[in-house]
Amino acid sequence: MSPAQAIKNLKQKQSELPKGCAIVEFLAGEAQLYIFIVTPERLSVKLVNLSRKSLTADVLALRRMLSGDAASVRASRPVAGTQSVSPQAVRAHCHALYEKIFAPLLDDLSGVDTLVIVPNGVLHYLPFQVLVTDVGKSEFLVDRYAITYLCEESFMRPTPTARARMGRLLLLGNPDGTLSFAEAEVKKIRDLYPDSDLHVGSSARKERVSRGGSFQGLHIASHGVLDAQDAPASYIVMAAEGNSPGRLTLREVWGLNLEGVDLVTLSACSTAVGEQSAGDELVSLENAFIFAGASSVVASLWNVADEATALLMERFYANLKKMDKAQALRHAQLDLKKSHPDPYYWAPFILVGSWR
Repeated sequence: MSPAQAIKNLKQKQSELPKGCAIVEFLAGEAQLYIFIVTPERLSVKLVNLSRKSLTADVLALRRMLSGDAASVRASRPVAGTQSVSPQAVRAHCHALYEKIFAPLLDDLSGVDTLVIVPNGVLHYLPFQVLVTDVGKSEFLVDRYAITYLCEESFMRPTPTARARMGRLLLLGNPDGTLSFAEAEVKKIRDLYPDSDLHVGSSARKERVSRGGSFQGLHIASHGVLDAQDAPASYIVMAAEGNSPGRLTLREVWGLNLEGVDLVTLSACSTAVGEQSAGDELVSLENAFIFAGASSVVASLWNVADEATALLMERFYANLKKMDKAQALRHAQLDLKKSHPDPYYWAPFILVGSWR
């Protein structure tokens, strides 16, 4: 996309923005990073002297620091102190990246409490909530803003009006019997939303997802498997059926009709990670559910820890009873950060699509 086209698209969105919200779109050039900031009152453009090569190196280095070296899908990470990278080094890198790509925007974000990030290139893999604004105070961007992301598919849709609070959910958990915390997770969410339809273990079959359009929300707590060689073959583990392994593939998600589903939560590993297409869009499970019609998706940027994820999700859904989706996720992350300060635990999940 050219800078001129980006500005045209953002001007069309400007009239839809509520007070206190800003869209921040990034466009990585060979030698410069273009940043477009849109609030209800103004549109401005910043140019940062940061090459695409340097930006890619910075973001991928941070991703390696944050995601760790997980030995197995959804496995618990080694305790603090056994990591190869110190927390101080992680915070320093997060602050350096903040100074490069976010600090130049502050004058344009006065009065803003919700950021809508439109990423580009390698920035699809950056959880902006971990950018450190103050190293001494260990203050992160999540301490200042609620953050949501827009992919191309969700960006082009009209901004929906505020909807009723979350109601009836389809909850699928622990389909292969290996994730005890995932099973506890969906049961606790059902306690919060008693009208929901709950399926765990062998009952959590993929054919149930095809009926997700009759629910306001769909929550899947399982294993996510990224196929780095063939992104459309990536899948979410579901209950086995006969001799067929239970796999809901990205290709199958493309064929679903989830129009009317307000929120899909993929409580699994690496569901927001995939292959970048020629048009800068990601081919990922998260993006596939947006394409299938869901208004918004919560998905992960790396392999997540089972117990910490269950805690985050329980708090997220409790918050949804009184907050919008972006604020609900933010406050869940802030709460988990108190007991699990390593960003590996509290920061992997992002909200893509409508936050209202």
